[in-house]
Order: sequence, then C-alpha cells, then structure tokens
Amino acid sequence: MLWVLIVLVLLCLLLFLAGYFLLDFTCGRRKPVDAWDEQVIHDRGWDYFKADILAGKAWLEGQKQEPMEIRSFDGLRLRAVFVPNPEAKGTLLLFHGWRSSWKTDFTVALPFYYSLGLNLLLVDQRSQNSSEGRYMTYGIREQKDVVFWADHMAEKLGKDHPLFLGGLSMGAATVLMASDLEYAGNVRGVLADCGFTSPWAIIRKVAGRTKAIPLDASSALLNIFTRRFAGFDMKEKSAADALSRTKLPVLLIHGLADDFVPSDMSRENYAACRSEKELVLVEGAGHGLSYVVEPERVKAAIGAFIRKHLADA
Repeated sequence: MLWVLIVLVLLCLLLFLAGYFLLDFTCGRRKPVDAWDEQVIHDRGWDYFKADILAGKAWLEGQKQEPMEIRSFDGLRLRAVFVPNPEAKGTLLLFHGWRSSWKTDFTVALPFYYSLGLNLLLVDQRSQNSSEGRYMTYGIREQKDVVFWADHMAEKLGKDHPLFLGGLSMGAATVLMASDLEYAGNVRGVLADCGFTSPWAIIRKVAGRTKAIPLDASSALLNIFTRRFAGFDMKEKSAADALSRTKLPVLLIHGLADDFVPSDMSRENYAACRSEKELVLVEGAGHGLSYVVEPERVKAAIGAFIRKHLADA
C-alpha cells in the first residue's frame, strides 16, 4: 500500500512539473531582446532587411516620443510609446506578438504608417518588455487591454478622433479578438498581419513541439494550468468568434511561407468575418515578413484601407 501511495505521489509530482513546464514554455515572460542590436539582427537572419530596420530606428529617434502608462482591468501597469504626428488625421495603435516587441514587429513600417497621417501608439503587451504581468494569455486578457488603450487615446485626443487597431502575430489575434468589443472612442478599422484563429489552436501547435507527452494530453494539461495559474481558458474566445460579430472593417495580411502561424488561419478568420473585409496573401513571405517581401503591394493595401476609413470617419 505504501508503494502505491509513493507511486501516486510521484505521478502527481511529474504531472505538476510537466504542466508547469508547458505553462512557462508557452505563456511565461522572458527577458526582452533588443531587436535594434546588430548582432541580434544577424543572429535572427534579418541581414537582408537590416538597412530597413536601422532606417526605421533612425527615423523614430528623430521623432517626438511620449511615454504612456495605464492600469489594466486587473491592475497591471501597461506601458507604451506615443509618437505624435502634427498633421495627424487619425491614430494607429500597434500591438506586437508573442515574446516579441514593437521594435521587432513594426520598426521597418513605422515611417510608412506615419506618412499616412497617423499618430502612432507603440504598445508593450502585458507580461512583455516594460509592461507588468507574469503570463501572456494569447489575446484573452490582452483584448481588454486593447479597449483600455483605445479608450485612453479617445480621452487624450477626443472621442471623434479616428483610431485604428493594428497587430502582428499574437498582436493580430489580440486586435481581432477585440474587434467585437465596445469602445468609448471612434475605432474605424482593424489591421491584422499573420494572426492566429484561437489560443487553443496556436498553443496546440506550439506545445506540439514538445514531445515529452502526447499532444492531446499536453494540451489538456496545459489548459488546466492556464486556468489555474494564468487566469484564462484557451477555449474561451477566438478571433473567428469575434469576427463573426464585429462591425469593424478588417484587413488581413499573411505570408504563404509562414511556418509558425499557418496562412490557413487567416483564411479561416476571413471566412468567419461578417463585416467589410480584405485578405492579402504574400507568396514567399515567412512569419511577419509580408511587409518586407512585397512592400509596395502591402503598402498599397494598408494605405487604401486607412484612407478609405479615415474618409468614412
């Protein structure tokens, strides 16, 4: 009997350690990486658009920047950088991806966005970079942060000031999940580059890289731990759910060579969307690289989207 109890205790301990490992692997925060460091650029294989990264950095350093901070619905200090445009007709709020930063995801495109007559709000997502939090929640809690940031900008700039929500990867899924929520401000549209369909779908893909236990078992175990320790259920909402209810115009962009978030996920999101929508698929573009692989085509799509919905404001 004693041996049975010992074995049961050891099995429970192993399950707990496996669950904690999966939770930390998929949701735990990490030390931020400086995406402007030239060694980092080289190590990540970004040499072919290094000049664009450094040009974007130099451009940003020449702009006025205002640090901003808000409190989230659950008491976290969330931080961002606001880049005002003296000729602004609207404001673009940008939300970066999983274990990333706005430096990594948006530096190359910032001068272009600014040229469209937009202020820029560069958000550090919860549990990443300078914002507080222990666990990322794949858009579940972050979607509410989008509302808080948008309402904060409406208070700062006026309730009639046009706002656009933009994101890449997990940031794209975040703004898509937030697309059916209520805003105090004048949100005009959503730009989503390589977003996933749901936390459950993408976490199963990420967790599937760990072969220690079968995928179905690891996903079920992980969802127990996300509910217990990170405060979210991987199945409680999806981008597709929100898009089936949103009234906001949506522009979806995805690279067909994306091996991290499959382009089929943007196709699914597009099919689910019941509002005005457009899908741009870029041949040969890996994860988050559509803008640098076909810049003129992507710029044309984004520019047309922004101009149209600024005019609608």
